[in-house]
Amino acid sequence: MNTTIHRSTGETFSLKFSALREALRDPLGIASGLRAHRVFTHLSALSDTQLAAQGIARTDICQIALAAMNIR
Repeated sequence: MNTTIHRSTGETFSLKFSALREALRDPLGIASGLRAHRVFTHLSALSDTQLAAQGIARTDICQIALAAMNIR
């Protein structure tokens, strides 16, 4: 993405730099993959009753773990 944003000061910057910073933080996706693994492992260890108390179905665990990869 290469969108230019104009600030009130007249400065411009490109959103591609924010994407670059993001890539440099986790270049191989190791940290986000580890986060997904931890969420999946934690939720899988809960009983169906405990999951239901949090409003989660066991079938939703994979989706929640994958969504955790994008959360900071």
